[in-house]
Amino acid sequence: MAMGYRRLSFSAGTVCLGLLVSSVPAVADYRIETSIGIAHGDHDVTFSESVERFGLSIKSVSTVNGSGPTITIGFWADGLIHENLSLGLEYLRIENSADLALAARGPDQSVAVDADFELDITTILVNAAYRRNGGAIHPYAALGIGAARAAGEVDSEITTGAPMSETGEVRFSDSNYAPAVQVAIGLDYDVTKRIYVGAAARYFTIDTRLFGRDEVVRELAAGVKLGLSF
Repeated sequence: MAMGYRRLSFSAGTVCLGLLVSSVPAVADYRIETSIGIAHGDHDVTFSESVERFGLSIKSVSTVNGSGPTITIGFWADGLIHENLSLGLEYLRIENSADLALAARGPDQSVAVDADFELDITTILVNAAYRRNGGAIHPYAALGIGAARAAGEVDSEITTGAPMSETGEVRFSDSNYAPAVQVAIGLDYDVTKRIYVGAAARYFTIDTRLFGRDEVVRELAAGVKLGLSF
């Protein structure tokens, strides 16, 4: 009786193990995609610099909220662990341009000047997405973490006042590396068995240090994409 029970238990265990193994896809589906879009930045970027040529101290007096293009290239594996789980590696580049107001102060003068501000962000992200991988329409939500390089540049012309008027270009820049986090939602549609198109929106943020100060960079972006399944 005991031997029969053990045989029955072994058989039931074998069936359960077989069902569990069969529920995990043996081979994942792979995709490569690229997207273009536009991003709007909401930053806490501030800075101050000394310009020895003019004997002035320059400080930002306006909020940096720039916008500009984005581009991504991503590689995804669908259904590797679970049918609706997708894991991906993504390259993301964001370019922001903004007008910036500066206050330039010296021993005998104080002037307000306008400047151009450029912020370029290059990021490598590892993403996990819950995606409807069956059918032709694939809504998804994703979370990503990675490493980013942020590079900022300020370019302006300053004209000093009396007793001697002088005009010159002032340009300074800084860059740094920082961890990055993003949250994204999107929808993909299969045009053919291999080709799909889609649209996505993302919220991206890094906490870095630029121009000698701790800075928080936030980006809200949207774009369209083209992908290939294989």
